[in-house]
Amino acid sequence: PYPGEIVADDPQRILDIPKPRLPNGDTPAGFLGFAVNMVHLDSTHLVCLTSSGCGLRETLFYNLFSRLQVYRTKAEMLLALSCIIDGAVSLDGGMIRANGVFFLGTREDVSVRFPICSKTHCLSEKHHELENQLKQRKWEMERLQEDIRREQSLLDQEKFNFQLRKQDFQKFITDSSSVMTKAEIDSLHDDGTVVAAVEAK
Repeated sequence: PYPGEIVADDPQRILDIPKPRLPNGDTPAGFLGFAVNMVHLDSTHLVCLTSSGCGLRETLFYNLFSRLQVYRTKAEMLLALSCIIDGAVSLDGGMIRANGVFFLGTREDVSVRFPICSKTHCLSEKHHELENQLKQRKWEMERLQEDIRREQSLLDQEKFNFQLRKQDFQKFITDSSSVMTKAEIDSLHDDGTVVAAVEAK
């Protein structure tokens, strides 16, 4: 999964990946973003989390796209070659793979079209925020329940060990009492009290 942070308060949970920089420190012209952050997720998919709290973007889509960059044109993409590490694509059909191989096609060759997310179908930012909070609380509750189960298991084991030690101690007390009684009888014989009683009879 993605090792970095998520952009704070972003309803789409986009990854906080630093923008590419040219040697002069500027962001390359025509850079539109990282492919992994340009995938729009439905609210039902945003709440899907792994046990460690990672979403689809940090796991599935990051494994697919990594830090693939998206540029407006092939020309702008080629000018940014020095800061492209995990490959890049352009809207007019260009592609640079991570190993440095170029595929400079044309816009006419591309037959794939992606739908644009309509604002009328996008949930409000406030609604996304509430969903994210609910998802976070649910994840925290699951983690808390796991902690409670683990602590309960440890408590049960300690109770069992205590019962064993208690039984050993009770047995020790019982055995010690028997030894003391026998010792007392022997001492009576030794001081002559019992013997005197028998002679009197």
